[in-house]
Amino acid sequence: NIIAVYRSPNSNNSNTSKLCELVRNMNNNSVMIGDINLPKIDWENYSSDPKGRDFLEATQTNFVSQMITFPTHSKGNILDLLLTKKPEKVASITDVGPIGRSDHTGILVEFHHKSNSNKSVQYVYDWSKADEQALVEEMKHINWTDELFNLNAQESWDKLAAKIKDTTDNHVPKKNRRSSFKPMWMNRKVIQESRRKQRLYNKYKETKSPADQINYKASVKKVKN
Repeated sequence: NIIAVYRSPNSNNSNTSKLCELVRNMNNNSVMIGDINLPKIDWENYSSDPKGRDFLEATQTNFVSQMITFPTHSKGNILDLLLTKKPEKVASITDVGPIGRSDHTGILVEFHHKSNSNKSVQYVYDWSKADEQALVEEMKHINWTDELFNLNAQESWDKLAAKIKDTTDNHVPKKNRRSSFKPMWMNRKVIQESRRKQRLYNKYKETKSPADQINYKASVKKVKN
């Protein structure tokens, strides 16, 4: 179960109390991830200012682990958290850099999990591999006078459509058009440029060089376009 949360920076104590209650009610198979906006919590040393103390205590008393160890905001704070009672289920957490114009970094999380969902696919005719000559020949030898004899307009249309489909199926192979796991626009060029953006972001994060920042921002613009 994935619990997505967002706590506004201007949230009151009542909102924080509800967030603490959500943590207390987490089951073992739940993962809470989102923008918590409690920048004064020190997750390494388990200390906090008064504003975040109740939330920190709620995670400790309910054996909930906070897995994000790198800054998730441009100001250097850890505002976005990943909370779970089973940290061993988290395979990896990666800082993928800001998405669009956000001042938060994107977070890529991989879990150890066996999925039972079936892959959804769509098949379409692959006309580039069609035997067009055989298709034409088969259509030419259909005796339409006999096929459509004593049929009304609708029955004739249904018969014609069925014949065209059968003939097409005989001579035009099909191919997988797309998988539900990848959007239509995610082509090879986009994937390559996205990976390049990630490499440039990692380099800039390491060097803090103005030149590396320029290269990274140019790649961000290219990916967005």
